[in-house]
Amino acid sequence: MIITKNEPFTTEEVAKLSEEFEVYIKTVIDIDKKICSAGMNRHFDFNSFINIRPRDNNTKNEIQSENIKEVYKELSEYFFRELA
Repeated sequence: MIITKNEPFTTEEVAKLSEEFEVYIKTVIDIDKKICSAGMNRHFDFNSFINIRPRDNNTKNEIQSENIKEVYKELSEYFFRELA
């Protein structure tokens, strides 16, 4: 199950999204549009390849920009505030 939203996930949605792996929920967040998709299936490499963008000085799987990391963290906390 994949749910895409621009507002926080409800308790019921978090429960449904947790069914796949129980200990974590896979997410993708568009930090410009402030949209989150959650609930994707597992893959073998747990880091996202979407972050590899040499033209943006991001040459690794992890987010290298401290500013973008902070925005991503804030948005994650916003979308999943039911878990706090």
